Amino acid sequence: MLVSSVTRVVASFLLSSLPFVMAFSQQHPANSSESASTEQAITAFIDAFNRHDARGVAMSFADDGEFTSVRGDTARGRKEIEAFYAGVFAGRLKNARRTATVASVRMLTPTLASVEAKWEITGATTDQGVLIPLRHGILTVIVAEDTGAWSILVFHELELASAQ
Repeated sequence: MLVSSVTRVVASFLLSSLPFVMAFSQQHPANSSESASTEQAITAFIDAFNRHDARGVAMSFADDGEFTSVRGDTARGRKEIEAFYAGVFAGRLKNARRTATVASVRMLTPTLASVEAKWEITGATTDQGVLIPLRHGILTVIVAEDTGAWSILVFHELELASAQ
């Protein structure tokens, strides 16, 4: 599936201006059917992550999908995304488990949606192999539908500081 360059540019713009867009646009919150459909890409990502399947993670993205990690690492396209995850699954995330709870889905167009979720990761380690306590944060994803299947177009995650 190749999502058009125009769609990718629009998705990147919407993600960067999401607070303004959501406050002033006429978009609508997704109904339960739309939410279930759009969330399939997030579910595919989480399932592949928990299998430590770099190829499966990459396949949850559009061909030209964009990924930004909590560390600011970026990858564009499935090949780069797969390479990134192959590396972290061989290292600091080799025993990690991830969950995500979708907080909201907002339909931007009939084939483009913004998904906000809360995530948690256990089993991650530092680059030196020291176990990291529970990590949690917020995930903002733009998903696109093409020929009946939803995939991740833009993926940005933010790690929140743990309560002391």
